[in-house]
Amino acid sequence: MSEVSRILVIDDDESFRKIVEYNLRQAGYEVVCAQTGSEGLAWVEKESFGVVITDIKMPGMDGLSVLREVKKRSPDTPVIMITAYGSIEMAVEAMKEGAHDYITKPLNRHALLMTLEKALRYRILREENLRLRQELGERFHAERIVGISAAVKDLVDKARRLAEVDATVLEPAISSEQFRNNGYA
Repeated sequence: MSEVSRILVIDDDESFRKIVEYNLRQAGYEVVCAQTGSEGLAWVEKESFGVVITDIKMPGMDGLSVLREVKKRSPDTPVIMITAYGSIEMAVEAMKEGAHDYITKPLNRHALLMTLEKALRYRILREENLRLRQELGERFHAERIVGISAAVKDLVDKARRLAEVDATVLEPAISSEQFRNNGYA
């Protein structure tokens, strides 16, 4: 199975873990379970997961701490927060910390699977986007521009220098009046 279909479930409630594990396995996922936040993070250190699902309220390391650590170690892994003690404040805090989504207990199998599928689609799209950006960067790199004229060499040199500028807006090379006077408009 691929890493995307491997799910890590972290929850101190054994019966709940087993229910989630059963439902996810029935849906075709490979599931690894951990009883504590630190045990779950040990799994994150060893293996890659498509999604991490963690309870918020746990003894020792709580779910928000787990979320922060997962994001440090594996930033592209979506984390779904789950709890019996749902509140708007807790959901907002979890989302600010980088949680992909938030669901409450008691477990609604359909909601769990829909949330999981959404998180996995997000991860796959994000990875595809990164791959395509890298491919475009390689394909259209300035070094691949062929030209012997001074104008082309000057243009490539300016593009290289502009690429190093950390700015969101650049001033135009010519004024709108010069643009019109040179016959560009």
